[in-house]
Amino acid sequence: MRKLALAVLVGGALIFFAFEFQHFLSMRLVTSDLKAAAEKRLGAFLKAPVRVKQITIGFLKHVSFTDLEISRTYKGEPVFIGIKRVVVRYDLLSFLNRNFRIPTEIFLDAPRLRSDAFRSPATLFNWDLFRTERGILTRFEFHDGEVQFPGFRSGKPFRLTDIEGKATPKKGDLLDVRLQAKLAGALSGSLLAYGEMDARTKQYHLAVTLDGAAFSKDSGVPIRNLEGTFE
Repeated sequence: MRKLALAVLVGGALIFFAFEFQHFLSMRLVTSDLKAAAEKRLGAFLKAPVRVKQITIGFLKHVSFTDLEISRTYKGEPVFIGIKRVVVRYDLLSFLNRNFRIPTEIFLDAPRLRSDAFRSPATLFNWDLFRTERGILTRFEFHDGEVQFPGFRSGKPFRLTDIEGKATPKKGDLLDVRLQAKLAGALSGSLLAYGEMDARTKQYHLAVTLDGAAFSKDSGVPIRNLEGTFE
C-alpha cells in the first residue's frame, strides 16, 4: 500500500513538473517575440504579409498558430489566403535549442486561396526556406483545403474543395505529393493526384485521376461523366 501511494505521489509530481516546465517554456518563447518571428517566417514562405491572432505552445515539440490572415497581390490581381490553423512541429532537440529554422512537419488546416491570376502553386510558396544541404526535410500536410481556378469562360471559375493531401520529402529536393479533392463550381466530380514536385526547379510530374467529372450546363462545355487518368 505504501509503495502504491509512493508511486502515485512520484507520478503526480512528475506530471506537475512537466506541465510547469511546459508553461515556463511557453512563456519564455512567447515573450521572446515568437509571434513576430512566426509572422515574418510564414510571410516569407507564403510571399505575403501574415497576421497571426493566437499562438499555442504544445508539449515540447510543436507550435500552433490559429486564425491566420494573409493578403497579397499576384500580377496586379487581388489574392486572399485564409488559414484556420497552422501547426509547426520540430524534433525535440531543435525545440529545446530554440532552433526554429527547419521544422519536421507543417500542418495546414483549412487553407483557402482565391485568385483570378492563379496559375501554378509553385509561384505561391518560397520552398527555399526549407532547403538544407541534404535537400528538403520538412513534411507538409493539409486538411479541408480549397483552391479557386479561373474558368474556361469569364465568370465561370471552378474549385477544388475538401482537399486532403501530403507532401513528403524524398531524396534531395524532391517531394512525394499525394492529394484528393472534390470538384465544384463549373465542374463536379472528384480527383486523385499523385507524383513528384521538385522544390528547386518548381516543376511537377503528377498523374491525375478523374472520377465522374462533368461540366455544368451553364459552362458551355458539353462534357459529362469524364473518367480516366492523365499526366
